[in-house]
Amino acid sequence: MFVKNAMTKSVITSEPDVTVRSAAEMMSKRDIGSLIIIQDEKMIGIMTERDVMKKVVSKGKDPEKTKISEVMTKKVITTTAETRLDNACKKMEKNHIKKLPVMEKGELIGILTTTDIVSYEPKLAGYIYKLVSKKEKEKVKKSIKPLLLTNFLLVLLLVASMFIFLLVLKPLVSHPTITRRIGVMIYSFVVILILLSSLTGIMVFRILSKKGIF
Repeated sequence: MFVKNAMTKSVITSEPDVTVRSAAEMMSKRDIGSLIIIQDEKMIGIMTERDVMKKVVSKGKDPEKTKISEVMTKKVITTTAETRLDNACKKMEKNHIKKLPVMEKGELIGILTTTDIVSYEPKLAGYIYKLVSKKEKEKVKKSIKPLLLTNFLLVLLLVASMFIFLLVLKPLVSHPTITRRIGVMIYSFVVILILLSSLTGIMVFRILSKKGIF
């Protein structure tokens, strides 16, 4: 399975001096997510929906006054027709992109997208999903670790506090004015708090472990 078997040969291109609005309308009309930018018959960049959102919409720029050349990605990552399809997938994952222009002897001959890959070889859909899933897991893992550590420390602090509280409470409970029943209730309440705080940390860790994050 090679790139040439799955790639789209009819590539939609545009000139760099076209406005972003016109380019976006073209992309919408053709139902595509990117435009290859050509100048003097050579590829000089690529503009994707992400470029429009990140460099135009989010910054409040006027799409009617902004040229493609101002927002396009100039450093274009490409592939060749003879590249294995699974290697093309790896390149996409490594560079966090969904489209690869296909070049041959310096000329653009097609474009490969994740949609092309899944349509041609459904088996690779799982491979792509696993790559994305792995990346997301790493992000979640990095973000959740500090929270788990904080929760663990809070549990230890609570247990230590309750232990000290019990030591202080013991002589009070044995005071003749406090009935045995009230003393048992106070002890039980403290023990329940300790158990709940400990179980909270354990449950969070187990849930994340089942999801494969740990």
